[in-house]
Amino acid sequence: PAILEIEWECFREDSFPKEQFAYLISRSKGIFYVMMEADRVIAYVSLLFHGGTRYLRIHRKYPVVNSLNAEDVKSDEVSFVDSEIQRLGGLKHLLPKISKSLGHDLYVQFVEALNRNQQGIGPDGKPYSFTAPEVSLMKSMVRKFMTQLQNEMEADYLYALANIERGKKDHRLPDHPFADEFAGLLKEIAQHYLIEVTGQKITTTVSVPEKTGAHKVVTLQLPVFYFSNADRNSAKNLLGTWKSEAPEWALQEKSSLGTPFKDFINKTLQGVNFRDLNPRDMTKKSARWVLQNRFLYRSL
Repeated sequence: PAILEIEWECFREDSFPKEQFAYLISRSKGIFYVMMEADRVIAYVSLLFHGGTRYLRIHRKYPVVNSLNAEDVKSDEVSFVDSEIQRLGGLKHLLPKISKSLGHDLYVQFVEALNRNQQGIGPDGKPYSFTAPEVSLMKSMVRKFMTQLQNEMEADYLYALANIERGKKDHRLPDHPFADEFAGLLKEIAQHYLIEVTGQKITTTVSVPEKTGAHKVVTLQLPVFYFSNADRNSAKNLLGTWKSEAPEWALQEKSSLGTPFKDFINKTLQGVNFRDLNPRDMTKKSARWVLQNRFLYRSL
């Protein structure tokens, strides 16, 4: 009765009947929330999940949803999602990049906790004490675990951003300003993964042809990239995995995605063209660097 009273107070002639609430509460694919105050219902909201869409539909404005008003409902849904995104701080706040030091920071926290608890009383009430070899082994294993955790989280982050799901490859973004904001964010993230370096260098000496027909020897300092080649390839494709209802979506972002990376590579190679570099004449590390980055360079 309390829900029906609130419904009538808010929507009058457009109120949902009792049977509709019975469906929303007990049989619909979604969630029905109520807010209580002193054992009294003072508010409610119905959230329905629909296959084929990523939006939560709030059925308040439209007592009936059918083909006649489907576009209006969809427009309101998108506007609602956008308002929620902005209320929560925007896309950058909701989709922050994984900290490069996450694995290391977690390892440090573990070591600090281990140092505080190298000896004490266990859950069974008996005293315990870790030996130096046990402490060393635990640190070694946790360090490896945290490194792997960092790598897996980076890969999963890109996987989630690319929105790749089995059997679902046509992800259409709405023709809405927040979709344009998302394109800009994807571009920024992709460039971060493509260009971030560790500070280490691979020194290699190459012989490259000149216009005169002679060859000159050039020493190159090839930067070691921070992210794995698999992650960088995933980043390269971030914008390509999405589609939009707007045919012009992300055109500028896609066309300029590779510019910083190509400028960085051109500066690194000191004007030497990739086609003049023969991986067969290089060390294994240098050859791998050339092959991996030549592929990225040409595909951007």
